[in-house]
Amino acid sequence: MFRRWVYLDLDVPSNAYGDFTWRDFKMLYKKIEKIINTTSDVTGYMGAFAIVCAALILTYEVVFRYLYNAPTIWEIEASVFLLMFSGFIGASFVLKNNAHINIKLITSRLSSKTQMLLDIITSILSFLFCVAMTYRAWPMWWEAYDLGWVSESLWGPPLWIPYLFLPVGFTIISAQYVVHILKSIEKYKLYTEK
Repeated sequence: MFRRWVYLDLDVPSNAYGDFTWRDFKMLYKKIEKIINTTSDVTGYMGAFAIVCAALILTYEVVFRYLYNAPTIWEIEASVFLLMFSGFIGASFVLKNNAHINIKLITSRLSSKTQMLLDIITSILSFLFCVAMTYRAWPMWWEAYDLGWVSESLWGPPLWIPYLFLPVGFTIISAQYVVHILKSIEKYKLYTEK
């Protein structure tokens, strides 16, 4: 079912000879870009929801600990896992919306052309870092899953769950960096053609 949906959604016509033209590539890229942006939006909202859940869990713990003298063994670890989820999974949403913290003390003094070029270079370096983290994180997650690692706390949840946040988050942000870099290059080309 999923394979059929992806096939139908990404099906791009080619010319009469069956060659894949530049126009076809651009159409395909636009569809892939839409999928990546939608994924980043969804994961951003999931991250925000995880923060709300972590806050509710901590509030629940405070109320039950101090009013009913009934502490729990799971709330701190669960809220930490939710905050990890929010940070790693929600990062692509932040990148998509250019909402990362920027310190422009030096770059604000540069020309617009230099700022755009610097954005491209730093985005490529960040993309390479994210790809390297993705490459290392998937085997780490698999090892935790395969060997049945669990937390050493009294609650003892399986560690493959929070370990999964890292490779999934870095995979999504790597894809979002590709979109960001291509848009930055296009913006730079349009600016230099003026």
